[in-house]
Amino acid sequence: MSESPRNERNKTIRNYLRSFRAILLAVVLLAFGLALNMPISVAASAGAPPTVPAAIAVPPGSVLLFRSNAEGVQTYECQNGQWAFRAPRALLFNPYNHRPTALHYSGIDRGLTLGPWWESLRDGSRIRGGNALSAPSPNTNSIPLLRLEVLERQGVGVFSPVSYIQRLNTTGGVGPTGV
Repeated sequence: MSESPRNERNKTIRNYLRSFRAILLAVVLLAFGLALNMPISVAASAGAPPTVPAAIAVPPGSVLLFRSNAEGVQTYECQNGQWAFRAPRALLFNPYNHRPTALHYSGIDRGLTLGPWWESLRDGSRIRGGNALSAPSPNTNSIPLLRLEVLERQGVGVFSPVSYIQRLNTTGGVGPTGV
């Protein structure tokens, strides 16, 4: 039994984006003065938060908890003859030792509340972001930079004190054009 043209197109686009390393981003997790409630292994950074466009800056008083790099894909599907964003899928890793630290995915693929999720590989804590603010990526043909507010938390752990997520340094990930 062969796959439908739609499934083949979706698979082709996912493979293209995967091979292009569609998303290479740095995720910066920030919190409001919750550093004292953090697990000991997650300490506020002595360094300053990264310089970002004003449109996606976090509120004054926010504390940088940690940084992660990520590599993954943005998946798109054809809906009514148009390509539409479906979901992100990425592995976050420690920028210093390159060990995996978290997963990034959409609730649509996990039976969770719709929206982007981040889940710790260490303790299973997870957060859902929303209320996105965006700024153009400095890299051409790349998805925008984002600041998301944490709207939902599950479990206790690394992600418990996080209030904001910033998606920075994006490369690729723009949806296909045409049908």
